[in-house]
Amino acid sequence: MGRLVWEKDLRDLAEAYRIIISKKEDVVFVLAGDGHVRDKLKSMMSKALFLGYKSGNELSTIYASSDIFIFPSTTETFGNVTLEAMANWILNIGFLFPACGIRISISRICSLVSIV
Repeated sequence: MGRLVWEKDLRDLAEAYRIIISKKEDVVFVLAGDGHVRDKLKSMMSKALFLGYKSGNELSTIYASSDIFIFPSTTETFGNVTLEAMANWILNIGFLFPACGIRISISRICSLVSIV
């Protein structure tokens, strides 16, 4: 959800996607948002759905239809999208917990997704 830019650690998301899809084919990654790396990211995540920028009821429907929310950014100090996901009772997986400075490895995220 939001801007698709490399600064949000989308390369890590693409790597997690590659690993997860290789182990569990029935997983669907859905990205809502837009940005200058969209086309490159599409080539890295070929089976993912890229919905473009969404807001209002459309965005609410996307949240309500999701099982897991992955927040790869290690540079944002506070992501409003995580609160929006939690408000919709979606499991949030973050690559970094800024408050305690712990970075979760891609392999651990892939393990969590494989369980769900």
